Amino acid sequence: IAKNENHIVTRTMQSFHLPGPDGLSHAFDIGIFDSEKYLAGGEALTYYLECADIGKNLGLVCGAFWNHPDYPHYQLYDVRV
Repeated sequence: IAKNENHIVTRTMQSFHLPGPDGLSHAFDIGIFDSEKYLAGGEALTYYLECADIGKNLGLVCGAFWNHPDYPHYQLYDVRV
């Protein structure tokens, strides 16, 4: 995990967050904040679900709707197998 003043970046070798052969990333995660406090767990769930509805309406695949939800996760297309 790398951290700078604005965000935390996580690394995994099997992530669509990392650039693919086309040089582009096809996924991103969001965070819910109240002022400067990161909200986690139940206190943020309503906000994550509202964001997921917006993302879905924009044509994004939202991890919030998966069998094992990944609420912060969004990607351009469904690549799960």
